Amino acid sequence: MNGDTALMFHHYFPNSLVHMFEPVISNCEIIKKFLAVDNCNNKLVLFQQGLANEDGEIEVEWHTRNRAKVTTIDKIYQKNNQKNRIDKTRYRVL
Repeated sequence: MNGDTALMFHHYFPNSLVHMFEPVISNCEIIKKFLAVDNCNNKLVLFQQGLANEDGEIEVEWHTRNRAKVTTIDKIYQKNNQKNRIDKTRYRVL
């Protein structure tokens, strides 16, 4: 909820770029505050969207019921002009 998983990945893989996908807006606001203080030398990147097999919306219950946008990893990287920065044979969605 506050980016602690991304920090763990950064700790174990300090030379890697860690992309965070968070569909819940209130959680994104908490993570943005943390990143404003320390984004680990630009190694942590936040996307305010969830990942799924296709575009759409899902219902998420986190303290309250929310609607959250989701998309595919391919579309997120194309939208952000990062399609050449990912090796599709090496990534996994956790």
